[in-house]
Amino acid sequence: MKKKVLIIDDDFEIVNLLKLALENNQFEIIACYSADEVKRLIEKGFDVDVILLDYFLPHVDGISIAKILLEANIQAPVVFFTASDTDFLPEKMPENVIETVKKPFSIDNIIETLNRLIRIKRFLLHQSVENNFRKINVNQITSYPKELQDIIFTEKAISYKMILSKLSHGIKNSLQTILNYTELLEKGYIEDADKQRFFDTIRKKAEEIRSALDILRRPEITIFEENFSLKNVIKKALEDLKPRLKEKDVYIKLNFQKNLPLYFGYRMNFLTFFENLIGKSVECFENKGQLLISVYLHQQEYIIEIKLDGIVPFCENKLHFFDPSQNEVEGFEMTKAILALKDMGGKIQIEDIEKGIIYHIQLPMRSPNV
Repeated sequence: MKKKVLIIDDDFEIVNLLKLALENNQFEIIACYSADEVKRLIEKGFDVDVILLDYFLPHVDGISIAKILLEANIQAPVVFFTASDTDFLPEKMPENVIETVKKPFSIDNIIETLNRLIRIKRFLLHQSVENNFRKINVNQITSYPKELQDIIFTEKAISYKMILSKLSHGIKNSLQTILNYTELLEKGYIEDADKQRFFDTIRKKAEEIRSALDILRRPEITIFEENFSLKNVIKKALEDLKPRLKEKDVYIKLNFQKNLPLYFGYRMNFLTFFENLIGKSVECFENKGQLLISVYLHQQEYIIEIKLDGIVPFCENKLHFFDPSQNEVEGFEMTKAILALKDMGGKIQIEDIEKGIIYHIQLPMRSPNV
């Protein structure tokens, strides 16, 4: 009887090499690259002996996927494989998670693990106790601090821990591909016609590792696109600018659409844009001016309207905002703001009103797959 395995991982190269290696060892493979694909597969119905599940997937973690499988009554043991330290894993795992394998792993180790779990499952099925899997963890799983869980899986402020964790995941994934592609070449699993593509992939993954190591020199810069709350970043920017706003005694009012979807993109780009835009605007306020900020969604675009009420006459000239020769607290603030907005594909218009200015900003919604 052929052994059936479901692989759930968003990294095409790792899925490809696992599929190639396992199929050469009498396994039948089904692959999913996202949570949506898993849900569609559940709706269609499937039967496998074991599930290999990557812990980090776009917009969802492996625990959520394991719970979805459990709720759908999928009777197959789940093996987490992850590039992160197992110290980061939660202490309490879904009951269908039987084992955790760290990347980088060897093909032989994966095959041995799968064969062992399949033998156990079939024995338990034969004994009619398939719902009483015992957890067999080769790694001692320690507690997962709640604050770290929040940093990784929920909308929080930028964190070195988050950056380093994702860098570690990317580096180890690239190392995994290089290691296993080399192993497959040594075992003779690769046809001559495919060897050049494998060599090209190894070079590409080596370059990804080099780039990730370069990023470690500047960990304060977020280079990962992610879902984040515009509201939270705006509040952070205003908190950073609080001394300057307080000096002018500026009244601030925020108005956000309820249930506003998270924005997908570079958090630092948006923070740079917003801080510099408001930073440039502070010099225009008279004492006791008003700053009114509204954010809402309209026709697949985020609309941000920023109204400055109570400004000095000099600022009623739009060109003032784009004149870098002016004496500014933090340099060419508007220039930096516009460049950051351009990187996000956004647009800005400035409207003059009596004793005030309104910025009309448009940001397009983006798919994580862009």
